[in-house]
This record gives sequence, C-alpha cells and structure tokens, in this order.
Amino acid sequence: MCCFYLLFTHVLRKNYEILGNLKSDKEYFVVPYFPDRVEFTRAQTPVDAIISEEYKQFMEDLLEADTTSYGVIVNTFQELEPAYVKDFKEPRSSKVWSIGPVSLCNKVLKVGVRVGVYQPMNWGEEEKIGELVDKEGVKKAVDELMGDSDDAKERRKRVKELGVLAHKAVEEGSSSHSNITVLLQDLMQLALSKN
Repeated sequence: MCCFYLLFTHVLRKNYEILGNLKSDKEYFVVPYFPDRVEFTRAQTPVDAIISEEYKQFMEDLLEADTTSYGVIVNTFQELEPAYVKDFKEPRSSKVWSIGPVSLCNKVLKVGVRVGVYQPMNWGEEEKIGELVDKEGVKKAVDELMGDSDDAKERRKRVKELGVLAHKAVEEGSSSHSNITVLLQDLMQLALSKN
C-alpha cells in the first residue's frame, strides 16, 4: 500500500464524525491533516467498514500488532509521495521502509482519466443503479488519454516522467534501493541481537 492510502485511512478513522455531518453520500469533504487539499465524498470512502464493530476490532488488533512490530514495509518510493511518506513516518515509534515503485495513485500523479462514472455508490449496489459506465464514457476517457489534446499530451508526459522516477528509485544508491539495504541490515542486526 502507498502512504497516501495508509495516511487517509488513519485520518478517516480518527475523524469519522466528519462523515456523519455530511448531508448526502455525494457531498464532498476535505480530508483534514493532509499534506495536500484532497476531497472525497462519503460514498468514495470505506465508511461503513470503518464504523462496523468487526472493523473496529480489526483495527485494535492491527494497532496492537503495529505497536509490537519492528516496522512497516510500504509499497511506494520517496520521490513519488514525499509528504505522505513523511507524515506516515512521523507519529510512529517503529521503522518505516518505503521500498517500491509499485503503488501509484492517480489522484496524486495527475494521470488518471474519469471513465464516465456519474453516480458514486457503495460496493455491491451495482444492480440498483444500472449501467455504470456507458460506451460514450469509455470512448471519451480513451480520447482524453490517447488523443491529441494538451491535457492528453500532458498526462502521457507525466506518466513517462513517473516511469523514469520509478526506475531510478530502484537503481543502486536510490531511495528504494537504500531503504531495501537498510531494511536488510536492520533485520540482520535484529536477528543477531536475539542470539
């Protein structure tokens, strides 16, 4: 998981009363305590899971495991989301290693294209609403991504730049490479200290 998502779920858990104050599932709210201004609707969040008793128990178990663990491996790289990596690391007493170029988030990267979903919904309610993405919505999204417009060209340029960053992140001496090296060294030291 990327630090954006981990930080988002942490903030949402701590401030889920914000969701209760919304007038509808389509009303937007600003995520508090975030490095960037980010808006979501209630329908775009896992709110039902977050307030369920099962989730609360899961989170208690997770927090207990988190406080006793040696650290967390995060599927991102420093250059991709530096503010989110920093804010995720800050309150933690355990170590955090960001080791990958794997998790990419379209909102942060500004390369995503809306594919025509006009009405947000809760998971499993597809049949109630009917057709979610029509043929024209898909065509428009493909045109926005692959067309000749300035926005399409800018998205493709941004994807190429991120690809270069991702490849650089795993080269020797880079952030992910260094973090993997530190992770291995930390684990070896931990194993030696237990012997």
